[in-house]
Formats: sequence, structure tokens, C-alpha cells
Amino acid sequence: MQVKSASDNRFCGMAVPFNWDIFVTSAWEIYRLDADLQNCLDGRNLRSLTERCTKLALWSDARIQQIVNSLPNISSATKKSDHEAGQLRLKGNNFFQKKLYHKALRCYSKAVLHASVTDSCENFSVSQLSLAYANRSAALFYLQKWKLCINDVDRAIKHGYSKDQRYKVLVRKGECLINEGCYQDAEKVLKESLSSLADSSLAPDQLKAKSEKIERLLSQCKTKKLHKETDIINTTDNEATDWKRNSKLENACSCVSLRCSEKKGRHLVADSTIDAGETLIKEKPFAGVLLPSCHQTHCHHCFQKTLAPVMCRSCVSVQYCSQICSDKAWGSYHLVECSMWEILQQVGTSSHLGLRILLIAEIHKASSLSSMLDSLSLDGIPGCSADGRYLADYRAVYSLQPHVENHTKEDLFKAVVVGILLSVCVYKVLLEEKAHTSWNLLEKEEVTLSAALIARHILQLRCNVHAITSVQPEDYDEDEGSIHNKVDTIQQVRIASAVYPTTALMNHGCDPNVIASFQNNEITIRATRCIPNGEEIRHCYGPHVSHMSVDERKRKLLNQYFFSCDCRACLSTSDTAFDWSMSFKCPSCDQPATLIETSLICSNKNCLHKQTSEEYLKMKDKADRLFQEGKKLCEEGDVEKSLDKLHQCLNIQHKILCNHSKPVAEVEDTLARCYAMQGDFITSANYLERSISTVEMIYGKESIELGQELHKLAQLLFNGQQVAKAQKVIARAVLLLSRYHGKQHPSVQELLEMQDCLSSL
Repeated sequence: MQVKSASDNRFCGMAVPFNWDIFVTSAWEIYRLDADLQNCLDGRNLRSLTERCTKLALWSDARIQQIVNSLPNISSATKKSDHEAGQLRLKGNNFFQKKLYHKALRCYSKAVLHASVTDSCENFSVSQLSLAYANRSAALFYLQKWKLCINDVDRAIKHGYSKDQRYKVLVRKGECLINEGCYQDAEKVLKESLSSLADSSLAPDQLKAKSEKIERLLSQCKTKKLHKETDIINTTDNEATDWKRNSKLENACSCVSLRCSEKKGRHLVADSTIDAGETLIKEKPFAGVLLPSCHQTHCHHCFQKTLAPVMCRSCVSVQYCSQICSDKAWGSYHLVECSMWEILQQVGTSSHLGLRILLIAEIHKASSLSSMLDSLSLDGIPGCSADGRYLADYRAVYSLQPHVENHTKEDLFKAVVVGILLSVCVYKVLLEEKAHTSWNLLEKEEVTLSAALIARHILQLRCNVHAITSVQPEDYDEDEGSIHNKVDTIQQVRIASAVYPTTALMNHGCDPNVIASFQNNEITIRATRCIPNGEEIRHCYGPHVSHMSVDERKRKLLNQYFFSCDCRACLSTSDTAFDWSMSFKCPSCDQPATLIETSLICSNKNCLHKQTSEEYLKMKDKADRLFQEGKKLCEEGDVEKSLDKLHQCLNIQHKILCNHSKPVAEVEDTLARCYAMQGDFITSANYLERSISTVEMIYGKESIELGQELHKLAQLLFNGQQVAKAQKVIARAVLLLSRYHGKQHPSVQELLEMQDCLSSL
């Protein structure tokens, strides 16, 4: 086959840094009509993907080689800089002196990330890194983050903090241990700090003052009883005691069974009656990638939020919550990704995740990649081992459907081209890593097979990727927590994309019987209602019966997941979803009226009143405008003006919309928020209760949406000292939220704390 050469100046003239989207889109426009390329893109299995990679490599090699050769130049932007670290630390010092500790902390953390790596015994720059850690420990101390402060003191000393200043950080650590109740450890550290004063250059009077301070702290330790010692970390999970692991299905409980049929494919069913709130799956991802929006706020390995991150040993692009996560990431995938980081940001999260799956599976270390791939396909249920167990390993990931036949040829083309690029980059990085020349990465066949696997994983992710979310207040502020600190409007924020092989076995249901929640990168699947023995366990992929009509759900599922949904909710003759964009009120009987062209027609068969919709639409537009203005004023803290706009809006809505329409509920919710900001919790609770009645009607009395709103109402009633009413709402909210999130979830714990407080009154 003769394929055009990539030496064509339409590609090779592109300078680095490059724009991958422009490059690959331009390539497709040029080659999409090529008959040979169309034949190359046809095919249904891995071997055909391999053939595509082989043939496309003929024309793409020159351009891709140019990109690969420029890797050192591209990655130079992510290199360490002691000068930059020093400047950031000085900037942090200025904030620290002004007692702006959060801002100082951020500057010190950036200094930690930029401090250079050396070939010293600990492989880190002694001066700037140790100073950055020491300074950050001071900011953490004033923020009362005792455990994090202790960690930074240890890191500062480990990386060579000067002996004449060491007494300072040791005293700081001792005080943190006292605040943590670890008096024995504190005494030991304080004695060490007393000894280290001998290495200081303090004047005699200063030396005396420091010694006296340390002696006072030591005396304080000695007066404490040893039996009051407390552990620094307590991560006991009470729910884990009820967990009975499934011996044949990794990450699932014993009450779940894996089945396979021609119609449903692989799916999960209840092996016994499952109670509402019972945990069915607890699973860490096989692989995951943090979204760019969270690169500077979360750990790149476990995805938990970081306040005092540690660095990668080579670049400034990633951060981790601990040295443990940093070491795991380096040994598993970041050693390779580090030099490729800028390219990975260009190709996007899905392509990045496709590569990371390959690296975590250690495909590049296989003695014979071709033989290893042949061994992945066994008789029986796909993804299972020879003895029939589903281990959620690479075999399981490989078995996830790529839907090659459903993707467009353009999507196939782009997946193959990015597979080639990333595979070649991996080989270049590993060839230059002398310590790993034993890895079998030198043969062209290995490069092509790896490219085909990356392409396969990219295609799989369209239907098999999970969005990891974090729940936080809508007005969350890094420095101050919730801005208004009266009542929190909770939102789910997407932080990462990941592959969960066991969770991926569940089929979709528009009216699901389970729900997912996350703790960092771990997904937990819980039953939302009683599931009888033999019933299929179904998880909602997005389109939900309470949120969309049947037609809209079917359209979205077909476009995204390539299937026509035939779940119970879709087959039901009654569609429970209500189109709230048509929630006008009939002026004759107050029942819902439907907008048809230019007329408003009552849905009540006993009324069927009809009138022109022009005036109603004008009033609705005015109400919508007033709501947006009022909401913005509320967010800006101008409560009085916001209330005026919102009440005008509500008056109009009451004339034209049904009482339990979603727009009315949104205005009532915002009014509740405004009154809470004023400290008028009683009025706020009244408006929120009206909004909640609509939420219950839309989503149901057992819904997660209702649970979240009840949580807000409980906060208002608690702050308004409405004891009896608050206790009833708290009990109901705890019942719902613990079913969905478990008893250890922060929202449930907060409710239980409020309950305890009210019980003591």
C-alpha cells in the first residue's frame, strides 16, 4: 500500500510546542478520502488495530518523529529551578509576615515543587527544598494543621535543614505533638531540640530564652498522664466490618454474582436479598488521571485534596499528598510520563488514561508482548481467569468493549494516530533511561502492538470511563471554607477520570437500584432500595428517569453508549419524567398547561382551556431575567437588592407557573439562601421547605436530591434553634444520606454531631 509521506510541509513545518488537535484534525481532512486509508480503518479486532498502526506509521512517522525528538525541549518548561523556588519562598515570607497564612502556604508549596533534584544522598536539593519545607511548616503551625506541620519538619531535616537553625523546627514539632496529645513523643523531640541549641549561633541571652521555653514545654509534657496518649491518625472504617468479600468477583461483596448472556452481555445480579444501603462494590481504579483543573489542588495518584503537597523528583507539573503516593506513581507510571507531560496535556485526558492503563499493566515489561496478548483471550466469560475468577486486572480491562464497529472512522483514525505518537514517545523515554535497558522495548513490533493497545483503550473509554467526583459547597473558598457559612448548597465537582473493571460490569438502568459515591479515588456502590434475589443490579450512566423524558434518555444513551435502552423505566407505558419547561399554569383551573406552537392548552381533560401564549412567554422571560439578576446579587453578597429581585420574580411566577415547578423551587431555594445570609433562619427555613416539597415531587421521597436538601434544612433549623423540628429533619436526612453515602460520609457525620448537640439540650 502506498501512503502519502508525512514529510509533506503541511505537517513538518509545525513548530513545537505544537497543537495536537489541529495536527490530527488536519491530517484527517487530508487523508479521509484516501481509499487505502479507508480500507486500513476497516476491521474489528486487535490485529486490525495493529495493522492500522503499522500502515499509518508509514506516513505519520516523520511528523511524529519530529515531535518525539523535541521531547527534551518540550519538557524543559517543567524542569526544576532553585531560583524560582527561592523567589516563591520569599514571596511566601511576605505573606507570612502579614499573617496571610493561606497565601503564604500556597507560595511555600510552589517553592517545594520547584526546588531542584540533585544526585545527593537523598536525591534532592538541600538548600531550597529544606528551606521551603521549614517555612511551610511554620505556616501550617499557625493554621493549626499539626500533623501536616510535623511531616514538613521531618522533611526539612531529612533534606538537610541547617544545624544551627534545626532547634526551631524541632520545637515546632514538639508543640504540634503536644497539641495532638502525643506527650511521650513530644518530650523526646523537645529534648532533641534542647541538645541542638548547642549547634546554634544564638547570643547568650537568646540562648537562655530559647532554653527556658523548651524547659517549660518539657515540664508541660511531664505533667500529662501517659494513658492520655492519642494516635495521630485514626482511619477505622466501621462499615468495613460488615463486608463479606466475593471470592470469584474482585472488589464485590458475596451477595453479588457475575452472569453473562447473549442479550445482556456481562452483568451483575443479586445472589441473595440485598437491603437498602448495603455496600455491593468497593473498588480502587485500575488506572485514573486527574483532570487539568485539579492539577494544582489534588494528589495526582490517589486524587485526595492536598494542602501541603510533596513534589515529583524531576518535574514541577505534578504533586502528591505524601511521599508514599509520589513513590508509587514514579514506580508505576510517572517515570515514563514525566518527560512526556506536555505532550500528554496536548492529547487530552482520555488519551493520557489510555497510556496510563498500559503503563500500570506493565505491558512494556513483557518478554513477548505478542504472546502475552494471545493469552488474554480465554474460553468462558470474557475478562475472567482460567479458573473462572474475575480479578479486575489487566485481562479484565482488556475485555471491556472498545465498540470499534460503532465509532466513526475519524474517531478510529485519531485513536490510532495518538496511539502511535504515545507508543513511540514511551520507547524513546525508556531507551534513554539507562537503568531500564533490560525492558524489551526495542523491536518495532512491540512499538506497533503497544500503539494498538493504547488505541484500543482510548476507544474503550468512551463507554467505560467513570468520572470521579468530589462533593463540596457551591460557594467553597480555599482559604475560608464556605463563604457564607450559614447553609451550604452542595455540588458535585468532577476531579478525575478512571477505569473501574468491576463497576464497569453493571448495565445501565434509567431507574437504577444502586448509587455510586467516592472517597478520594475509591468508588463505593450501595443499594438504594431492597434488591430481591435474582434481580439485575443496574447503575445509571447519566440519563435518569427523574431528570429526562424517555425519548431524551434513549437518544443520549444511543449517541454515547451505542445501545437502545430497554430497561423497565423505558418500557413502561407511563413516563414519570415531567417537562418542566412547559410548567405553565392554566388561568382557568391552575392545572399544568402545555405550550403548543403559539397556544397554551390546559392538560386537564375536564378543562382544556386554550389561549395565546404571547403574554405568558413575555412574563416568563421577565421572571427568568429577574432570577438571574437576583442570583448574581446573592453571590456577590448584596442581599437586600437580591431579595427585591427574587420577590419580584416569585410574584410573576405565581401568576403563570405551577406551584411545584422547578423554576419556582429554584427561586425559593435562592431566597432561603439570602435570608440565611442575613441570619434570619426561620424565614430561610420556610422558603426552603417550600422548595423541598417540589424536590420531593420531582425526584421522589427516597431520592439523593431530597436527602441533600434535608441536610440544608437541618442546618437552618439547627441555627434557628428549632430543636424539635430539627431533630425530625436530621433523622430523615441521616436515613437517606447514610443509605447513599454510608455513615462515615462527612455530611452524615455533621448531621449526627448536630443530633448529639440537640439531644444534650
